Amino acid sequence: MNRQSKILILLEQSKDYELLSALFERNYEIIKPEKFPDETLNYDLIILDGITHNRYKNVLVDEKARVNPLFLPVLILTGKKDVDIAASFLWKTVDEMIVLPVNKTELHARVEMLLRTRKQSIELDNAHEKLHKQSSEQLNIALKSANIGLWDWNLETDKVYYSPEWKKQIGYKDDEISNELTEWSDRVHPEDIERCQKTIHEFLKTPWPDYNLEFRFRHKNGNYLWIYTQASLINNSQGEPVQMIGSHVDITEWKQLREELRMLNSELEQKVKQRTAQLVVIIKQLEAFTYSVSHDLKSPLRGIDGYSKLLFDLYGNSLNDEARHFISTIRSSTKQMNQLIVDLLQYSRLELADVQREPVEIKSVVDSFLQTQEDEINSHHFLVVINFPETTLMADSTGIQIVLRNLIENAIKFSKSVPNPEINFGLEEKHESWILSVKDNGVGFDMKYSQRIFEIFQRLHRAEEYPGTGIGLAMVSKAVQRMNGKAWAESQPGHGATFYIEIPKSH
Repeated sequence: MNRQSKILILLEQSKDYELLSALFERNYEIIKPEKFPDETLNYDLIILDGITHNRYKNVLVDEKARVNPLFLPVLILTGKKDVDIAASFLWKTVDEMIVLPVNKTELHARVEMLLRTRKQSIELDNAHEKLHKQSSEQLNIALKSANIGLWDWNLETDKVYYSPEWKKQIGYKDDEISNELTEWSDRVHPEDIERCQKTIHEFLKTPWPDYNLEFRFRHKNGNYLWIYTQASLINNSQGEPVQMIGSHVDITEWKQLREELRMLNSELEQKVKQRTAQLVVIIKQLEAFTYSVSHDLKSPLRGIDGYSKLLFDLYGNSLNDEARHFISTIRSSTKQMNQLIVDLLQYSRLELADVQREPVEIKSVVDSFLQTQEDEINSHHFLVVINFPETTLMADSTGIQIVLRNLIENAIKFSKSVPNPEINFGLEEKHESWILSVKDNGVGFDMKYSQRIFEIFQRLHRAEEYPGTGIGLAMVSKAVQRMNGKAWAESQPGHGATFYIEIPKSH
């Protein structure tokens, strides 16, 4: 260490202070006792005795907390008779204890070791700060290329951080928007603000796994954009929400194309021949746009995943557990987002595809999908029972495959963690329809959510517990609706669930 190292000496006897000061002043800067405590001073080492320690022990606790995570060494000098008393302080405030008398060489060595540890602590903290800054800059570049805005709402102060990309989406520069919540609420369309505020209030009161909202948002030029936002809560140690963090994506073009398609479909009944050519063009545009969005979103996701992997490979050994957890979360979220894009693309194609009514051997379809899950079924010792013989249904083959694949995967996912998991398949013939059932003995759910589970992006469990995109059952519902059928579920928490699919014998 050099002369810039600062040592604060707190000794009860002035003659002891003078002796120790004279010993160290040639190599270190000595801080006078009357300046303690002072938050403007950065001590590198504090030396005290039993009496002064007893006087300042609470202050020392505060000082160590103030400079955390930096290491602030405290050295206590004590006589042999006070060793047992002093030892009781070590766990909380004291890092080194020297029993007097001690020779100068040993004292210098102990001080030098403590100051060296202090220096290493500062260097490590600086390195972590530099690495964190580099990681943040690279992540911001990736998010910017994906056109994703971010916001961070402090629920205690009611202040909000809006990222530069968030501001850019609505036409503003970084310094043109404050961190007030009204910057958001004042720009939400008057017809949407009450719904948005109600949803936010309900989410804060009773959070659910996947919070999302669509609303119209005013641009700087006065026009309204369609915004899709997702968010999650951060709780304090008491489990109370203190922070809400989310993303902000402009989906105006997508909404406009969807609206155009809806209007064309409504007019199609009266003007089928006149509008067919135009409808084909719009569908192609939507397919091209969907493919383009899928490609454009996947590209920056690969960048995010690549940069985060590179960061971990290069600096993983120097990161603390929290930093490594952050990088792991980024990578897992990237994979989740990639799967979400794939499922959204399939959902979009399902809605646009033609319904082809043809004979379907329903038991063969069930057997086929069970074979694809054979490893999962065998490894968790599932009992699988098919309670019907081979039966031919007139239905949309693609739709039936989507329904059974998602229901089988759903049953396995929510049952494999229970003892003796089971899946039972049933088929009941009615006068004008067939009712197919898939029953499991998994975790189940509360029936108040029985409708919500079939909506897109709706989940009842945390993604960390049961991975998925929240689209599977929405595709089931969509496929069944396209066959003029209906889907519903019955369940009880802890007692499994039964999903029913009713398919008309004639469309």
